[in-house]
Amino acid sequence: MVGGDVESFERLLPAALCRPGAAGRVLPAGRSDRFGWPGEALSVVLAGVRSFPIYATQVGTLIAAGELCNDDRCIYAGAVVAAEPRPRGRPRDDSVDVRVLAAAVQELADKGIAEFSVTAVAARAKAAKRSIHARWPRREDLILAGMSTLAAGLAPPRTGTIVADLAVLLDGIAAVFVEPRRSILQRCVAEIKQFPEIYQAFTRDSIDRCLAAIEDAVHDAAARGEIRGDANAAATAEALMGAAVLRASFSLDPVLPIAVREEIVGLLLDGLRPRRAG
Repeated sequence: MVGGDVESFERLLPAALCRPGAAGRVLPAGRSDRFGWPGEALSVVLAGVRSFPIYATQVGTLIAAGELCNDDRCIYAGAVVAAEPRPRGRPRDDSVDVRVLAAAVQELADKGIAEFSVTAVAARAKAAKRSIHARWPRREDLILAGMSTLAAGLAPPRTGTIVADLAVLLDGIAAVFVEPRRSILQRCVAEIKQFPEIYQAFTRDSIDRCLAAIEDAVHDAAARGEIRGDANAAATAEALMGAAVLRASFSLDPVLPIAVREEIVGLLLDGLRPRRAG
């Protein structure tokens, strides 16, 4: 493990978005201070990630999507570090993860966070509780993992233009606000502040990650000269997220149909493009 502790892993994981078999599409680390990322770009490829139950589902999702390599190495600033050896014994049944997470989401839909029961999840998933605890040792870990499957999990699309980047990112945000995801998230968000640990982790891993992806797109556009260099990336990200959340909260219509998305992006970019002299 890099650094050998949870703190190091939490610090590095948000930057770990590299395509397997290539130099990597890496989330630039120095651009947003939301996570306190280190200044240089990173590629992090881990084995033994189940030691960190909060992130186990996220990493599995990234691997399945082809965004994170799974070759049992850690690469940090060009230095290759051997990972922990794979445990011996019967191979892990990944279908259990899928069933348990689906059951956790249904449990959240039916009971919310306060009455969430690991025993009920095990019954829904037809899985042994010991298998669940091996993956998510604490109830809070499983709740967070279930909620994380509903979040957008955005990454900078790097299309080459700010218009296309924002279209991809806003479509990803809008996809969260469809049923039943919208109702489940709204129920959980309504009570999540009663559980500070879950609230902080969900905000960091889901909300701040989405905002950081939009901020990166704004920084890229400024570097290409598409918008002003002094554009406030954080305010831009919050304005776009705010528009989506507002429409999701007070309208039963689709959150961001193409015409609405294009109008919002157009209005925003009109204010961000370089000002003409005179």
